[in-house]
Amino acid sequence: HFEAAVSVATVAVKGAGAAATPTSTCVDELVTAQNNLAVCRLSGRQLKDGVNGLEALVRQSPALFLRQSVAQNLSSLYEFLPEAKERRLALREVVDAFQLDDIDPKGIEQ
Repeated sequence: HFEAAVSVATVAVKGAGAAATPTSTCVDELVTAQNNLAVCRLSGRQLKDGVNGLEALVRQSPALFLRQSVAQNLSSLYEFLPEAKERRLALREVVDAFQLDDIDPKGIEQ
């Protein structure tokens, strides 16, 4: 069900275009659906798919989609990957580059 929710929310965000903001309902729904899908993929032993989905979302627009919950989930998922330290560092660099002050750095570091 979360895959369908991601698809529907993606269409809504694209439809909103430049009017989409970090507080838009369609953005909230997409972030929530993608986050939930990543967790489901982890439990279904599809770790890389979960990580790839969240990373792809963040790459689209870090200012729009990178939130504390996404950063924490990515950081937690990275724990299962051999390059966890490097990925967390890259995530931290994105947070710093986009000046996402609402993301607690402690949520990224493990």
